[in-house]
This record gives sequence, structure tokens and C-alpha cells, in this order.
Amino acid sequence: GEFDEKSWVQTVEDIRSKKHCLEEVIFSGGDPLSETNDKLDRYLGEIREIDHIRFIRIHTRALTFCPMRIDEELASILKRHRVNAIHLNIAHVREIVTPEFQKALALLRKDAEIPHIRAHTPFLRGVNDQIWTLKKLFLGLYEKGIDPYYLIHAFPHTATASYHRPSVRQGADFMRRLKRNITNGAMPEYIIAPIGGKITVSPEFYGTPEFQYETRGDGWPQVRATNWRGEWIEYLDSP
Repeated sequence: GEFDEKSWVQTVEDIRSKKHCLEEVIFSGGDPLSETNDKLDRYLGEIREIDHIRFIRIHTRALTFCPMRIDEELASILKRHRVNAIHLNIAHVREIVTPEFQKALALLRKDAEIPHIRAHTPFLRGVNDQIWTLKKLFLGLYEKGIDPYYLIHAFPHTATASYHRPSVRQGADFMRRLKRNITNGAMPEYIIAPIGGKITVSPEFYGTPEFQYETRGDGWPQVRATNWRGEWIEYLDSP
């Protein structure tokens, strides 16, 4: 539902109550940087005041969608509240070569003093479903000091996701081939993120008790795998 003051107060109270099991808070999507600097200053400050929260992370697409959002005022807010990590949503190497991106990245690194800057890459049909495209992107990120963190198979519960998904097997094959051709520091983890929990995808997992790639009775390919709770998740793949 729509974010409101009551929801925020309840969220902070819930985080405070989890003293023995919670150490990191992630500000994520929508996009937290769509909020004003004043609101971000308040939200980050209230979280940083909680003693057992050691880490604050922000997920954003602002550097490629609206890089001018990263200004000196925002950088000072991030520095003041000791934001530990920023994860950027980046789909193509063209997004990281603009002067605007470079300026925003420099503000995060030098002015905001963010220790960890990483990238999440959605695996998308017609955008980056060629091995050379992913190779250029991962190496370009690594060269700029951005850690390629996740290659994410498009979320199945996102509207129209089925039109944008390559196959899981194709992604796993790309990762297997790239593993032998680029530096290991430029290799992200390839994951499926279905409802029920993140699943790591690797060609070595096929046929193991925890990961099955099969064809259903109607001819559609399907992944069956266990999540971190040991629960089985079924994920309908693209043909």
C-alpha cells in the first residue's frame, strides 16, 4: 500500500524490537531516492539511532535514470548517517559511460564516502541477453570500482515479466562461459528471485537434490529448487 507516516513509525518500532536478530536495514523499491533530502535525512537518522543496526544499505536506479539526483546535499546526508552500501540497478554498459553517471558516482564515493558500491543487473530479453553484452557490462563495472553483485532473473511477480525473461538455462550457460573468460572479481552471482526466497542458479546445480530443471507435462520448462528455509519453490521458465 501507499507509504505513510503511520507505516514508517510502525516500521521503526518493529526494527527496534528485533534487537537480537536484525543488524542491517535496506532502503529499497520503488526507489528510496525519489524521496526528498529532508525526508531521507530523517529516515536514515532514525534508523542510525537504533543501537543494534550496524549496516544501512540503499538500492537505487537513480544513477542511470536521474543521475542529477545525486547532489552535494544528498551526499552529505549519506555521509552523516554512515550509509554502508549503495546497490545500483544497471542493465547495460551504455548506462555507465555518461558524464552524468561519472559525476554521480564520484559524489557517492568521495563526498558521501560510501564504502561499498555494487550493481544489480536484471537479465532482460532484448536488452542484455547476449553474452558479449554482459561481458562488457561486468568488466565496465569492475573497472569503475563497482562490484557486479547480482545478475537477477526478471522477477516473475512483476507485471509483463514474461515478455522480458530469457530462459534460466540460457543465463546459466552465459555465466558458465564467462567464468572462464573474465576476472573472477567481475563475476556476479546469478539468482532467481521468486516469491518465497532467492535461489542461486549454477549449471553445477542441475540434477542435484536441491535444484531440478525439468519439463512439465504441458511442455513448459520449470525450475524446482529449495530456498534458504529448505522449502521447495517452483519457477516457470521461459522456453
